[in-house]
Amino acid sequence: MGGRTDGGKQAALSPSTRRDIRHAITELDTIDKTVKAALENGRWWNVAFEGLPAERWRAAEDALAEDAPDLYHAVASVYTAADQLNKAAKTAANAQGPGRPYDARVREDLQELRSLTGEATDALHDYLSEDQP
Repeated sequence: MGGRTDGGKQAALSPSTRRDIRHAITELDTIDKTVKAALENGRWWNVAFEGLPAERWRAAEDALAEDAPDLYHAVASVYTAADQLNKAAKTAANAQGPGRPYDARVREDLQELRSLTGEATDALHDYLSEDQP
């Protein structure tokens, strides 16, 4: 696996780690599009059919935690926020039915998640480009 060498220079990432990072970027894009749609229509996504995914993150998180801890923390914060919003969406759906409107506080949380998602995606792209041999 890749990471930083003793001189502070990044060692090459393994092909599987690079693949996992690319998949995580795609997953972050899915999260961003789902949140964007929720912001545009003022309603939660229908948790019976979709949620904010984390499967690809789970495949990449160990390698990032070991090889790039700062990057890991930046990306993990997105998935933590997404997890909390998934739980809030499920709670709202259970109480009021799916696709219900949300309040101003949730809107702020969704906007913050979009910002974090963009920053994490940029950081992952930058990390991959720095890893070029």
